[in-house]
Amino acid sequence: MVIEEQFDDDSVKSTNFWHFVNLSSPTRISYSCRVDNEFMVVHHFEVLMKVCKQPLAHPTLVSS
Repeated sequence: MVIEEQFDDDSVKSTNFWHFVNLSSPTRISYSCRVDNEFMVVHHFEVLMKVCKQPLAHPTLVSS
């Protein structure tokens, strides 16, 4: 089961960032970003920043 949750941080929300939490493995989180109306999913925060070209604070990871 995967739940989709939008970041609460306004600066992140404005750039359409989302994170996906895999409930069977709570420490594995995918980051995603909407770029030019296409939805992309990346698994590393550094890649996310490069893809989205937006400076932002590192989101808080969910732990079990």
